Amino acid sequence: MRRTAANAVGERTASQIQKAFGLSKAGWLVVPVVGQRDGMVRVLDAGLSAALARRFKGKVPKGISTPASDATEFLRRLTASAELCSKAGDGILIIVDE
Repeated sequence: MRRTAANAVGERTASQIQKAFGLSKAGWLVVPVVGQRDGMVRVLDAGLSAALARRFKGKVPKGISTPASDATEFLRRLTASAELCSKAGDGILIIVDE
C-alpha cells in the first residue's frame, strides 16, 4: 500500500508525508465512516469499534472497549484511543464519506 501511494505522489512527497506523520509497525488507526441515516455519534463510535477490533485482533484494551452512549463518552473513548496509539508513534485517521 505504501509503495502504491509513493508511486502516486512521488518518492520525495511520500517521504515528506511519512516523516510528518510517522510510521510504526502497526500503523495509524484508520476509522472509515460512511454516512447513514443514523446519529453521527453512533456511526462514528461503530467505526471506531470496528477499527479497534482490527488493530487489536478482537482483544481491545479495557479502557477503550466499551461503546459510547453519548457524544461526551465518544470523545473520551476517542481521546483514550489516540493516547494509546500515540505510545507507538501512531495516530488516528477518521475518513468520512457522506
